[in-house]
Amino acid sequence: PDVGRTGNVPSTGSVGITLRGAGFGSLAFSISGRVGQSSCESSVWESDSSVVCRTGRGVGGARRVSLTAMVRTGTLSGAMTYDVPSLGNLGNQIAGGGSGNRPSTGSVSISVGGTGFGMFAATAGVRVGHSACEATDWLSDSSVVCRTGRGVRGSRRVTVTAGAAVGTLSDVFSFDSGRVVSVEHNESVGTSLTVAGSGFGSFGGSVGVRVGYSGCEATEWISDSSVVCRYGSGVRGTRRVAVTAGERGGTLTEVFSYATAMSGISMGNVP
Repeated sequence: PDVGRTGNVPSTGSVGITLRGAGFGSLAFSISGRVGQSSCESSVWESDSSVVCRTGRGVGGARRVSLTAMVRTGTLSGAMTYDVPSLGNLGNQIAGGGSGNRPSTGSVSISVGGTGFGMFAATAGVRVGHSACEATDWLSDSSVVCRTGRGVRGSRRVTVTAGAAVGTLSDVFSFDSGRVVSVEHNESVGTSLTVAGSGFGSFGGSVGVRVGYSGCEATEWISDSSVVCRYGSGVRGTRRVAVTAGERGGTLTEVFSYATAMSGISMGNVP
């Protein structure tokens, strides 16, 4: 048999594709088709040059199509593909609703909706930015739940991989910006401030602090909600304190000022 035409089908399968060629035999019982390693759910012989194959479900990339007529087999490589995953929306499974932002601490579930996610749990994987989800829970061909990891960067893409096919939705996810709640002067240290808030990241290398326009001489990350800053010298009045975590920043205005000192005035006669 000489196989000549196939196409693209949904990952759910059960779609008829018409195989055209020559040498398919003269009787209906003499023919059978395969897509990749799987037999067609059914093969309907139409003529010596046409057979209809009802595909099974799948998520792989390009597949060969084989047609067996009695004891002879014809093959067309890379002739059929399953649809790549298509991401349509990003929901959530946390109290309060709303999609998009998540805490920088991670370990929060997001629900990814779309099509082509496969027909069983082992077929789908999800990534947020460059990081794989901590856990992925396949629900159906159109829904997957991902438990996000920690992070501090801005907008990220979400990617679903089903078998050998990949689908992506850009700029649909971001971590919460850093939020400064209070600034406390550490009297015992002298030029040190403790900045309290949220979204400061999960490790020391992710955060920086500025007092006014000047970066702190040293910044010590304590936790996602606390950072210690050793500030530099200055003479200006009230200043804002800004915390940058990854690509996101949080600011609290008019919370810091340098002390004004006056040692004395010497008075004397003048002409």
